[in-house]
Amino acid sequence: QIAICSMARNRQYKELREVIRSIRRCKKARIAAAESERLAELKVVCDKAEHQQGEVQALSGQFRTQLRAVRQGFGRALDELKESVATTMGDKVAQDTLQEALATRDASLAHLTSKFGQLLSAEEGLNQRVSDL
Repeated sequence: QIAICSMARNRQYKELREVIRSIRRCKKARIAAAESERLAELKVVCDKAEHQQGEVQALSGQFRTQLRAVRQGFGRALDELKESVATTMGDKVAQDTLQEALATRDASLAHLTSKFGQLLSAEEGLNQRVSDL
């Protein structure tokens, strides 16, 4: 009876070991399947990330192109503004110079007119003396 019990126990141990091995194989298979599934998901995520990176780089290039165009436009606008200010300032300087020249001319004319008036007075005075002689 002990031998039968011992044989039954050995059989149960063998069956139990077989069940444990089966469970381990099943776990390994599940883990392998889960890892494969995760790898596939990661591949999809990586592909999407690479695609988005390409789009960002394309947008970056477009942005740089637009930025260059804006800078060039801004530079042209500044050049035009400088030219306009220079022309306006040049006109203003020319007007100021012209006004100074006119003021100087008017002062010179007034001075000459005054001197001419003095000369005329002096001439009249001389003429009067000559006629008195």
